[in-house]
Amino acid sequence: MPHGLSRNPDGSWEGMFVGEMPWHRLGTILEKTPGTAADAIKAAHLTWRVDKKQLYVGEEQRPFPGEFAIVREDRWKLGEEEAIFGQVSEDYEPLQNIDAFQFFDSMIEKEEACYESAGALYHGKCVWVMASLRKHFEVVKDDLIARYLLLTHRHDGTGAIQVKFTPVRVVCQNTLNQALSEGPSFRVAHTKSMHARLKKASDGLAAVLAQSRRVEAAFKEMAGVRLNTQSFEKYLQTVFPEPVPSDDAKQFERARARTQRNREASQRLWEGGLGNDRKGVQGTLWAAYNGVVQHADFGVTSARDSKWLDSVWFGESYRIKTRAFDAAVTIAQTRDQPVGTV
Repeated sequence: MPHGLSRNPDGSWEGMFVGEMPWHRLGTILEKTPGTAADAIKAAHLTWRVDKKQLYVGEEQRPFPGEFAIVREDRWKLGEEEAIFGQVSEDYEPLQNIDAFQFFDSMIEKEEACYESAGALYHGKCVWVMASLRKHFEVVKDDLIARYLLLTHRHDGTGAIQVKFTPVRVVCQNTLNQALSEGPSFRVAHTKSMHARLKKASDGLAAVLAQSRRVEAAFKEMAGVRLNTQSFEKYLQTVFPEPVPSDDAKQFERARARTQRNREASQRLWEGGLGNDRKGVQGTLWAAYNGVVQHADFGVTSARDSKWLDSVWFGESYRIKTRAFDAAVTIAQTRDQPVGTV
């Protein structure tokens, strides 16, 4: 399954993208952005629903008290194994895709944002919708950062509904900072009160939008710090620390070799990464951070790999980017580098 993108029982790929064909060449491409949540989920083939089914045990098929399975209804009716997403408790409340997507409708109506993409991964276990905010920002002249809000929720009982600010550097499509687990986000647990909380989301959304302003300030601070070779190497040692010694000598050597490869690739991209030769970018902490991010997004996991998007938003690539951002912010705020500021 290319890139984990889910496929509908009728054969259609469960994803919609506005404007350009995505990296995997799959899904529905729209020339115009969807006007409503209903339009978005229809275009992404996400109109299916989930349900909670009682679990049974033993040959007597006795009800298992308080334990249920979350199933995808269209696959369940067809008897597919992939229909069962996970096991949950009695208190768990399923969230339908249409209800999750409607979180953005008020912003769409006010023309503060527009739907950019939506889709499902791993047979529908994880569903996302991304909305582009109308106002972008520049770190330095002509180095534009697009601002997005990413809503994601899982139907397998393993996570809350979350909305997170996710910037993307336009020149190279680097997903710059934090997909989901770090920093302010709006989170709603799968309980009976979640629908009311989603409708009263203004306070939580305000915190997420405030994060976008803090990230903008942090990026501009990074661009104001120049690095020499010594300070850059110190930065990479923080982002890619030496592995912890292991009793398994071969495993330890593999880990050390992987750390060295990550550092070397990031150094090449600091000097020659997309957009890093621009005036005001070259030789800065901003270029160093983007070199790490470009490697994390496109080098750690291949874009041809089925786990690519999962890695960029949730997995190893994301964790590297989080360390890179935190380390860069620390340097920018303390000016702990020999060359000084621009």
